[in-house]
Amino acid sequence: MPDVGAAGPIPGPVPVCAAVAGAADHRPVKDAIGRPALAVYEPGSTFTRDLNLREELLLDPKTFEYRGERKLYLAGGKLDGKVTTKDTPVRGSALVKAAVLDNHSLRP
Repeated sequence: MPDVGAAGPIPGPVPVCAAVAGAADHRPVKDAIGRPALAVYEPGSTFTRDLNLREELLLDPKTFEYRGERKLYLAGGKLDGKVTTKDTPVRGSALVKAAVLDNHSLRP
């Protein structure tokens, strides 16, 4: 039986990728604090081709909630003057806690 949220069934990775502007690919990874995540990215973007750098949105693999993001230098590009042999993360962030508050001085 599919998961059902307040808005109906939770979509799988393909509809989620289609909902993220231009995203057409996804793969399982870990976020900045080690949780499983689904990396959603746009393969073949001009940014990726020109800089050999890929930006990925990280989503929870079951609920597809935002988990964070990361940037990677891709294999074959140069990092510190050396050609990389594997994808190398250079920046990452993780959403640890989120809340809706009715006063700006409160903390989640």
